[in-house]
Amino acid sequence: MIHLEDVSISFGGEQILRDIHMDVGPAECLILLGSSGSGKSTLMKIIIGLVRADSGRIVVADHELSSMTENEMMAVRQKVGMVFQEGALFDSLTVRENVAYRLYDEGGWSEEEIEERVLQLLSFVELEHTIDMMPSELSGGMRRRVAIARALMGNPRILIYDEPTSGLDPVTARSICDLMVKLRDLEGVTSIVVTSDLSAAFFLSTYTARLDNDNETVLLSSETDDVCYIHTRFSVLKEGGIVFEGNLNELKGADDPFIQEFIT
Repeated sequence: MIHLEDVSISFGGEQILRDIHMDVGPAECLILLGSSGSGKSTLMKIIIGLVRADSGRIVVADHELSSMTENEMMAVRQKVGMVFQEGALFDSLTVRENVAYRLYDEGGWSEEEIEERVLQLLSFVELEHTIDMMPSELSGGMRRRVAIARALMGNPRILIYDEPTSGLDPVTARSICDLMVKLRDLEGVTSIVVTSDLSAAFFLSTYTARLDNDNETVLLSSETDDVCYIHTRFSVLKEGGIVFEGNLNELKGADDPFIQEFIT
């Protein structure tokens, strides 16, 4: 779903990313760790086509971005959802209008169709009752869940999360992680998660979601290493380069002092 090969970029003579290699497959989750200024935000912008790399090959959802025009890039972005830090909802729009923003922008949708899709997505994040509320009336966790619903409009096969649990209390952060696991395991969504919340990162790498025998109730449970490591990997960025890539056990066992300081 996402392939980066020898990707580098500089701004004002300063190298931000160098020789980045990255592969994320269908229904996989890549958790991206790194200190401030390591290049995480720039890497996200390259993947969604907001910034063009100086060199390298970028393939997203079977489309090579390096040779695309801006109009062609718009079609690729329809396949990628972005959950911005702290939600980034439009303050002047209701929850309904925020979630439906893509449909209003596209045009050609009836109000009945929009209402049905918005309610469907709000139901998924368990926030149907907020449809007529303003963002200022929502808690931090509710804003984050509305942002996920908005990102899901258009059925993207890739979701990119920017610090999805930052500033949230542990219970609310867990509810966001539950949603992310369900999207990965039950909907087959590929995801990149940029986070400094190690509790959330470790949860995502050890829990899985499945339906019960009646296909009605979602069950989340901690699984054995051989199950969890199939779908979740870590990459650590330092000064624009990837200094580690592997599973949770490999991350915890890495002998690099920077990595050990970062995860403890």
